[in-house]
Formats: sequence, structure tokens, C-alpha cells
Amino acid sequence: MKTLRALHDKAPNAKIVLMGYPRLLEKRGSCVLGIGTEEAPWLNEMGDVVATEMKGAVSDAGSYAVFADPRPAFAGQAICGDPETIHGIVLTGHSRADTKPNSMKSFHPKVSGTAHYAKAFQDALAR
Repeated sequence: MKTLRALHDKAPNAKIVLMGYPRLLEKRGSCVLGIGTEEAPWLNEMGDVVATEMKGAVSDAGSYAVFADPRPAFAGQAICGDPETIHGIVLTGHSRADTKPNSMKSFHPKVSGTAHYAKAFQDALAR
């Protein structure tokens, strides 16, 4: 919360948007090798825990901050969803910053998923 306050002090007319994370997996992660039936629900649950904490930080901050929750937009479209808008484990298309064998694209939005983030951001600004 100190960070949000410091931002507000530097830009008192700005609205601060704290962007949340989507749930990562649909269908208990059944399409991802190495993710078991216990890990998938836990990963999604941790995303919900983080969202709750982020909402609390925004609530504590005051009217100058809002929380943008992309989970509804991604619902049904995470890894193993249809359409899948988040990358599963990506083994190709490496950049120099990647640690092999996985690409940093793994568990991050596909281009189609960025539209979900944009919508959540715009909706939060409209509040």
C-alpha cells in the first residue's frame, strides 16, 4: 500500500489500476504434461488468493486506485480451454533471455489473451 500511496502523491490526478491475473488452467490442466489433478486446482486457487489480496490493497488505498480483474474474461479460455488464450508450456520460439527448454511465453497470454487484459483495464478505468 505504501507504493500505491507514493504513486498517488507523485500523480494526484491519476487513477492507479492494479491489474490482476487470470486463472491459468481449465479442465484441471489435463492438456499440460507434468500438471497433475492436484496441482491444477491449487494453481487456480492461488490466483484467487492473489486477487483477494490485490483487491484488499486497492480498497485500503482509497478512491484513486482500482483493481482490474481479468478472470471473468479468461473464464473457459485459459490453458486447455477453448479457445485457449494463455500459452501452456512453450518449447519453441526462444529468445536470448529464455532459459531452455521452456520459453518465457509459457503460462503467459497469447495475443488473443491480451484483449482480455485490455477489456479488464478499460472496465476498471470506467468505474
